[in-house]
Amino acid sequence: MNPKHVIILSLAVFLTNCGPVNQKGQSMKNDLINLPLLGKVIPRNSLEIEGNPWGIQAGSLDEEVLEKAGAIGVKWTRLGASWPKIEKTKGVYDWSATDKAFNA
Repeated sequence: MNPKHVIILSLAVFLTNCGPVNQKGQSMKNDLINLPLLGKVIPRNSLEIEGNPWGIQAGSLDEEVLEKAGAIGVKWTRLGASWPKIEKTKGVYDWSATDKAFNA
C-alpha cells in the first residue's frame, strides 16, 4: 500500500474516533460542532428486563464479567470453547469447563 494512503487512512480513522467527552460520558461543548443532547441511556439490570436480544460472547464463566453484563441488561452469553484447553493431549478431551456452563 502506498505510504501516502496509509497516512490518509490512519488520519481518517483517528478523526472519526475523536470527540471531546467529559468524565460523566457527556459530550462537551464544542464551538466547531454544536449538537443537541437528544437523551440519556439508562441501563437496567437483566432481572428488570423480560426479554432482550442483546448478549455477549465470553471466553470464560468469570463471575465479574457475568455480573457486569447482567447490570447492563444482557440476557444471554455465548461461551467460546477453547479447543487447546479441551484437547491438551491429542485424543484426550476435557470438557469440564463447558460442562460447568451447560449445567448452570
